[in-house]
Amino acid sequence: MLNDLGGRFLAALTEVAEARLGAEHPFVKACREAAATADPTPARIPFEALAPAEADALLAEVHQRLREDGGAILGAWSPRSPSRPH
Repeated sequence: MLNDLGGRFLAALTEVAEARLGAEHPFVKACREAAATADPTPARIPFEALAPAEADALLAEVHQRLREDGGAILGAWSPRSPSRPH
């Protein structure tokens, strides 16, 4: 479940960043790579290079999108996942 949610977060971050920064921005390119592998590592350094206000705005929009997409949250939840005993 966490990998799926991490992937959703990275996909949302990529979409928001592309809309705000443009498709050719180094952070957007790094986000695409991170989303493709569900590994946030490639996006860390480019994220830290963003202005603090821009980074905060990106994260705020991403969190709002994820918070408002209840279907995605419920779709990622499995009551019989290995981390939950039957």
